[in-house]
Order: sequence, then structure tokens, then C-alpha cells
Amino acid sequence: MRLAFTILLLLVLSNNTFSPQYLIWLAPFVAFLSHLEAGLFVGASVLTWTYFRYWEDVVALSPMAAGLLIVRNTLLVILLLIALYNLFRQISTKLRNGSRVL
Repeated sequence: MRLAFTILLLLVLSNNTFSPQYLIWLAPFVAFLSHLEAGLFVGASVLTWTYFRYWEDVVALSPMAAGLLIVRNTLLVILLLIALYNLFRQISTKLRNGSRVL
């Protein structure tokens, strides 16, 4: 599950366009995340909802809209870094124990 979430998050963040529906694709994985990761995801989702709620401000290039985008994107990048760290930690633990990785 962690591998699927991390790959999907990486694809969402590296895409040219960020649509709110991409967060819906990630939502089922929240049940398998740590509290920190789930909190970051919920925070990014709320900021995305707020961002699109005030679309007129976004089109007008208001500083508030730019700030929302910066904070949301920062939360998602931090989430990706934590997910990668946890994935590599899980893989290294399995390799040390001699069990199957995938």
C-alpha cells in the first residue's frame, strides 16, 4: 500500500496540471498512513478546497491565492518526502529480516 501511495503521489506532484480530483485518488490510502502523513494530506486537501473556492482571487493573482498555493504545494512535497522515507525504511527492514520486499 505504501508503495502504491508513494508512486501515485509522485505522479500527481510531477504532473503539469494539478487538479483537485488527484487528491481524491490519494484519499483511500489515508487509512494506511501515519497520523502525521494523514494530517498533511488533510491540510493539503483543505487548502486545495479553499483555493478553488476563491477562484476569482486566483485569476486576479491575489497574494492570498499565491500563498495558499505555496503552502499547499509545500505540504504535499513534505508528505512525499515522509512517504519516501517511510517506504525506504520499510524496505530496508524487510531486507534485513530476510523477508519478501514486494
